[in-house]
Amino acid sequence: ISASPFQINAIMPAAVVPGPVTVQIAGPLGTATQSVNVSAAAPGIFVIGTTAGGSPLGAILNQDGSINNANTPVPRGQYISVYGTGLGATVAQQGLQVATASVQVVLDGSPLSPSYAGLTPGIAGLYQVNVQVPSGTPPAVSHTLAIQAAGQVSNAVALAVQ
Repeated sequence: ISASPFQINAIMPAAVVPGPVTVQIAGPLGTATQSVNVSAAAPGIFVIGTTAGGSPLGAILNQDGSINNANTPVPRGQYISVYGTGLGATVAQQGLQVATASVQVVLDGSPLSPSYAGLTPGIAGLYQVNVQVPSGTPPAVSHTLAIQAAGQVSNAVALAVQ
């Protein structure tokens, strides 16, 4: 997708299966080869900042399109979209690329079933998980949210609920 002197952003080809693989990078100064292990899933929620209390602020949009934070908490019972990486392989379903791994959202330690988990339409390599915040969730700016995919758990981020 992009490359700079110290970072390469690339998409893993769909044909790569979990297990050991060799990655080779070629550039004007030569070639580098490294063996890496590919996992079926390695979920991670993108972090866009920190809360006033120092907790990671995740890339989470409320149902109205606002960024979830203490100033714009999600109303209970509404949906949020969580953005990240590492949900693994996808399959085409009704025009969307849906994750094939079992995906759950973990809110304060309790699992929730998402209404959608897969690639964000039109954006290469960006995963999106849509889930409804239970109406019984108490109002707070310090809820913790993580994503679990194929048995692997992501980093935890803060969720503000109204």
